[in-house]
Amino acid sequence: MNNISLRLFFLMFTASGFAGLIYESIWTHYLKLFLGHAAYAQALVLAVFMGGMASGALICSKYSERLPNLLIGYAVVETVIGVCAIFFHPLYVHFIDLTYAKFIPALSSPTAVAVFKWTAASLLILPQSILLGMTFPLMTAGLIRRFPHSSGSLVAMLYFTNSIGAAIGVLAAGFLFIGWVGLPGTLVLAGCINIMVAAVVWIEDRRSSSFQASVSIQMKTDVPGTSRGLVYKAFLLIALLTGLSSFIYEIGWIRMLSLVLGSSTHAFELMLSAFITGIALGGLWIKRRIDSFDDPRRFLAMVQVAMGILALATLPIYGGTFNAMAWLIRNLPKTNAGYFLFNLTSNGIALVIMLPAAFCAGMTLPLITNGLLRSGSGERSIGAVYGFNTIGSILGVFMAVHLAMPLLGLKGMIILGAGIDIALGLGLAWWAFPSWRIPAVYTIAGVVALVLPMFWLKLDPGKMASGVYRFGILPDQSKEEVLYHRDGKTATVSITKDLQNMSIKTNGKSDAGLQITGRGHSKDEETMVIAGAIGIIHRPEARTAAIIGWGSGLTTHTLLTVPNINSVDTIEIEPEMIKAARLFGPRVRLAYDDPRSHVRIEDAKSYFSFTNKQYDLIISEPSNPWVSGVASLFTKEFYSRVREYLTKDGLFVQWIHLYDIDMSLVASIMKALAPYFSDYIIYATNPYDMLIVACPVGDVQEPKISFLAIASLMNELNKVDVMGLPDINVRVLGNKSMLSPLFESYGTAANSDYEPIVDLYAVKSRFYDLTASPQFHSIEFGRLPIMHMLGKKHSDVSISPVAYSTFPKSIRIHFANMIFQYFMNDQMKWSHPYAPLRDQSRQLVMNAKQVLTGKCSEDSLRQEWWMAMLHVVADFVPCWSPEQLSQILKSIETSSCSKYLSDSQRDFIELIKAVGKKDAAGMAQYSKKLLEQMEKNAVDADLLEYTLSAGMLGDLAVGNIQEAGLLWRKYGPLLPVKNAQSITVQLLVTRLSRELAGHGTYFPRAEPH
Repeated sequence: MNNISLRLFFLMFTASGFAGLIYESIWTHYLKLFLGHAAYAQALVLAVFMGGMASGALICSKYSERLPNLLIGYAVVETVIGVCAIFFHPLYVHFIDLTYAKFIPALSSPTAVAVFKWTAASLLILPQSILLGMTFPLMTAGLIRRFPHSSGSLVAMLYFTNSIGAAIGVLAAGFLFIGWVGLPGTLVLAGCINIMVAAVVWIEDRRSSSFQASVSIQMKTDVPGTSRGLVYKAFLLIALLTGLSSFIYEIGWIRMLSLVLGSSTHAFELMLSAFITGIALGGLWIKRRIDSFDDPRRFLAMVQVAMGILALATLPIYGGTFNAMAWLIRNLPKTNAGYFLFNLTSNGIALVIMLPAAFCAGMTLPLITNGLLRSGSGERSIGAVYGFNTIGSILGVFMAVHLAMPLLGLKGMIILGAGIDIALGLGLAWWAFPSWRIPAVYTIAGVVALVLPMFWLKLDPGKMASGVYRFGILPDQSKEEVLYHRDGKTATVSITKDLQNMSIKTNGKSDAGLQITGRGHSKDEETMVIAGAIGIIHRPEARTAAIIGWGSGLTTHTLLTVPNINSVDTIEIEPEMIKAARLFGPRVRLAYDDPRSHVRIEDAKSYFSFTNKQYDLIISEPSNPWVSGVASLFTKEFYSRVREYLTKDGLFVQWIHLYDIDMSLVASIMKALAPYFSDYIIYATNPYDMLIVACPVGDVQEPKISFLAIASLMNELNKVDVMGLPDINVRVLGNKSMLSPLFESYGTAANSDYEPIVDLYAVKSRFYDLTASPQFHSIEFGRLPIMHMLGKKHSDVSISPVAYSTFPKSIRIHFANMIFQYFMNDQMKWSHPYAPLRDQSRQLVMNAKQVLTGKCSEDSLRQEWWMAMLHVVADFVPCWSPEQLSQILKSIETSSCSKYLSDSQRDFIELIKAVGKKDAAGMAQYSKKLLEQMEKNAVDADLLEYTLSAGMLGDLAVGNIQEAGLLWRKYGPLLPVKNAQSITVQLLVTRLSRELAGHGTYFPRAEPH
């Protein structure tokens, strides 16, 4: 075999590693859909992936010497792996459907469900993992048969090529392929790579078969004073224990870095790639040196001790990674280049932590394999070392997740792994070196390295709870005190307190915050209390409820204030959340003390499937969907299942944040939900959060006033300034009939388990500081009654007064009432406790009244009159009762200025009257008259937008779809881009487009200026 042929085999083995880590990455996505949390899925995939590879390697160890041509065997294995990958998705979907429909409901206990899920998940990927485990021994032994005198170099080079391909593969899958072709397409792509590798290896083996060695490996270097059998067993034990320690490091570092880089799927991929890169570089470095060692045990002893010391060194430098991330978040531009640099530097931070020790880990397997080959163990040692190393990896995963993490914490985990490596190195040193001096030096260095962090180093819980990857703020800047900090199996949970607020955090991200001192409340409290109450407000007869996500426990507490509720099941996957939230004390008392409250530690999808219970209310309030694994609770597959667990008239309540997300991702979630719920109403609880109240059949019923009689519930609502039904109605943004066309107009696909749009792109929105709040609050502040005229009927918020609160629409209604009083009696009284009146707003109102009803002239009426009517009258029509609007317009029509009004200005007053009365025909009539005049004269863009929108709304409301289309085609091109893209215009145009499509009419969008 010549060097060109050898390089081709190395290239193919790189491609094989590339595909192999794609499988690990994609299987993690699939299994977290099944198991419910990324941490569990990552642990299981690691364990089964490594366990399968161990089995495959051990099978090769036993039988490979019987095969005449190992490279042909390798090609066959690669082909089977590729075929399995191509058919994985349809088999998985069929299995999951059977599981949730038949298997889990038939099981008798939560333990049985857990055993079934973990066993089934293992079996889904075990066959392919076994085959993947055969690839390294088959390729390695196959090439060593041809180059028996450079075995160490070949082992190291193959280890490097396979690992570097894997490091690239995990990034390519996460950052490119899933976004391009989804999870199924990525698996098919990886499968095709395996089949291509098989074909090339087969052809090249046939072409270069004349170079094949006809003898097995014959190398022997005896270890003095030790039998060959004992050497074999000793090296396999070392392989097992170094695999165990390496994966203790990996699990620990991934959790540590999740607190720095965030808990997103992309962050995990960057960390995994960094770890594998270190292993690959270690293999590459040892390649040119490995065959020159007289006794591999001596160098391996140094490597093991060095690996332990370098792993311990990550503890003191860990704190500096928070400072680095804080600087990055504050200074990187929020652009595509900035996001690229964010990911690049995040990978760099992971490399700083992982690479030194992983570099050492990359040398161990080639050194151990070469040591056994030299001792005369034959090619069976290749598979045996690989197999025992991966068995150690499995033990490391389970020890880290189930024992070390909860019992020792992150620092203790790293010290445990380092202790194992240092002990291995010392054992090897005392065995291999004839003199005591070098082993003594290793011993002193190792013991000192272990003792120092054990007693004199403490990880900073303030930094670890800071969520630095979001805002770039460190604890010395936020003045937060850490009251609770525990490393759970799935997340690190903290409770922090500043001067006013207490927050519960998972991996540094706040999941809930409550104000504990001073007057007022937090924004989170508004969301949690209204989430607990809104189902009862719409359906007072509800008796059973399930809540997804514990948070602070306030949603559960609020719902339990309702005496008629018989049972509340709160489903939480991380037990430390329940323990930590107790610190919120009396504010969440009922969640802990009420016998109707039941905490279920389980994944939500599995819990519903296992219990098969139906609920009157299901409230989904998980963490943010950019957290790895959480986005599966915002997919069409989840919504299709969860509706089955609602009673006939049951309601589903979904929380969605409007911060760190853009409209296209919100639309993706709403597209996923809409097909499975016949109606929904969206409420804004504050400027940053919204709640969707959805029903699977029929329409969401009007809110009932009966909740006002529940004193304990009202007590909670009063704490967030909800004093009555108007304070609920004022938060309505729209319903399905009104908003669904808008969401459908976005080009993004519905969020799916297999096309995880939100999981892939939400972290990018977080980096960009994107928000969907402006668009939704443009709906909230809309000048036109779109929902009342195009959506299903809903209570009119303008009829009853609202309480003083921080809610923006509530403040706006109070401001509208002040305008009314000023127009009526010339008194401008403002006493809102939460919103001081700005001088600019005061002056705007005073000038408007002067122009509309005071001293005026024909000149002043040309421009100022129109602006005053638009921004002080038309803007606030939805906030006034019909009586108030009538009186204001009467004051304008009967003022001394009225004699100067043109016909167009009088038509505009009539248009506003029609809008106030929701008179669709009048709106259409007067807007068309006005638009004809505006077409001839240059007018303000906002005025043109208002008039055109009012006309289109009028036509749509009475069913004149073609008329509305003609209006848009004629006058839409006159709008500047900013106005054409306003939320009001988008709502009307998307509704028009749907209506015309329903009539079989093509609707070309007008191009604005």
